[in-house]
Amino acid sequence: MKSTRTSRQQHNRAIAVLGISFALILIMHALAEGFAFLGLFSLALGLIPVLAISQIKNWKYGLALGTFFGIVSLVTAVIKGKAGVPVWHNQLNPLVSVLPRAVVGVVCSLLAALATKICDKIDRVKPIEPDDISEDGVQKPSAAPTLSTGRKVGRVARDYVIHALITFTGVVLNAVGFLGMLLVFAKGETVPVGEANVAFNLTYVLEFVVGTNTLIEAIVFTAVVPAIVIALKKSRVLR
Repeated sequence: MKSTRTSRQQHNRAIAVLGISFALILIMHALAEGFAFLGLFSLALGLIPVLAISQIKNWKYGLALGTFFGIVSLVTAVIKGKAGVPVWHNQLNPLVSVLPRAVVGVVCSLLAALATKICDKIDRVKPIEPDDISEDGVQKPSAAPTLSTGRKVGRVARDYVIHALITFTGVVLNAVGFLGMLLVFAKGETVPVGEANVAFNLTYVLEFVVGTNTLIEAIVFTAVVPAIVIALKKSRVLR
C-alpha cells in the first residue's frame, strides 16, 4: 500500500515537472518569436529550459523536453507558412526540427549524470590528516564532513564550469544537428539574399547563421544556463 502511494506520488511529481517544463519552453519560444517579429534578434530561447532542466533530471526528461521543443518549432513553422518558402520548408520535416532537439536533451542529461558521478567520487575522497591518527596508529572515526566557505565557493565554481561546458555542447549539437539535416534535405535549393538568390550550402550557413545566431546563443546560453541549473538544484523545485 505504501509503495503504491509512493509510486503514485512520484508519477504525479513527474507529470508536474514535465508540465512546468513544457510551459517554460512555450513561454520562452513565444518570447523569441516576439523578439524576431519586432526585428530585434532571433534566438532559440525555447532551448534554454531544455538545456537547464535536462542537466537536473534523467535522460527520459531530456528526451521529452527536447522532443517537445522540436514539435513546438515544427508547429511554429507550419503557422508561419514556411511550407512554401525555399529551404525553410524543410523545417516541416521532423528529422530537421524534432530529432536534433531530442538528441540535445538526451546528451545533456547523460553528460550531467556522468559529471555528477565523477564529482561525487572526488568529493568522497578525503585525505587522512595526521590528527586523524590516534596514538596506537588507528584512524579516528571522522565527524560529519563540514565545508569551509572557500571549499563551498570552489565547488560552486566547479559546478558552474561543468554546466557551462555541457550547455555549450548542447548549443553546438543543436546547431550542427538542425543545420546539418537542413543542408541534407535542402541540397541544391537557393535562398533570397537582397535581390539575388544564393545557394544554400555550407558557406551560406557559416556566414549568415552560425556567424550570427549560433555564436550569440553559444555565448549567452553558456553564461546564463549554468546559473539557472545551480539555482534550481539548490532550491530543489524540480526534485
